[in-house]
Amino acid sequence: METKPTRTVMTGGGLAMKMRTFLDENVNECITAFYSMTDHPFLKQYSAKPSVDKDKLRFLFAMLESKIPIKKLEAYALSAILVDAALDAHENVSLQPLNSDFIKKTRQLTVLAGDYYSSLYYYLLADVGETDMIRIYSYSIQKINEHKMNVYKNDGISYEQWKQDLSIIESELIQNIALFYKLDEWKETISEYFFLKRLILERSQMSANKSSFPLDVNVNSEKRNANTVEQMLNEKIFATLEQLTMLVKKNEIKEYFITDFIEQVVASTTMVEEKVAEEG
Repeated sequence: METKPTRTVMTGGGLAMKMRTFLDENVNECITAFYSMTDHPFLKQYSAKPSVDKDKLRFLFAMLESKIPIKKLEAYALSAILVDAALDAHENVSLQPLNSDFIKKTRQLTVLAGDYYSSLYYYLLADVGETDMIRIYSYSIQKINEHKMNVYKNDGISYEQWKQDLSIIESELIQNIALFYKLDEWKETISEYFFLKRLILERSQMSANKSSFPLDVNVNSEKRNANTVEQMLNEKIFATLEQLTMLVKKNEIKEYFITDFIEQVVASTTMVEEKVAEEG
């Protein structure tokens, strides 16, 4: 990506508009670079196109744009979504029996795709001399995988443990980068923001029985039904939303994408609550 200077400090509405433009332009450029780097014709035949979480890029550019040179920030951001792509690829490795050459090749190339994405993030960080950051990325990957195993076991897990696991799975890398730069206020906000995103996803997956939400939390098995579980999940969403809103106000974090997300969650959760109430 092209090297650009960090933004010029402004005040008031001019700062907000300039920051929005700065984030949008850099996020879009980073995504373009990502798909250019991962555009391998052979892999495309057998593995799904990797997805990008724009919010992770927005957080990185927003919290670090005045801390480090833009070239390093671009490397951090691109490396972060490459890590996500690698983790997603390895998680999507098929477990079905190898009863055809196509299934066997698809499994092999899905693993290879994950390894390929991992090698790219390592190369990018090494290229800008970020040995400390390589350690942070590697440690974060280790922690994410450890806590994924906790969730997969799902052995009588409590909501509090589930939340801790999911908070690490969803945003451990971005949290650790914030800690490295002593941005504790960002770390808290990042943790709640991405956990809330996961709760919203769990709610959407609940109807398809794909949710990992611990169903026995505060609900006796004999009293449990679809509505009580959904109601309980909505209560957790509201509680997390309140915590995120409090952190944003306390830490005076005014990024537009965070406030937009909060407004969307309020609107969507209110609609779900009304639907559940109507259905009794």
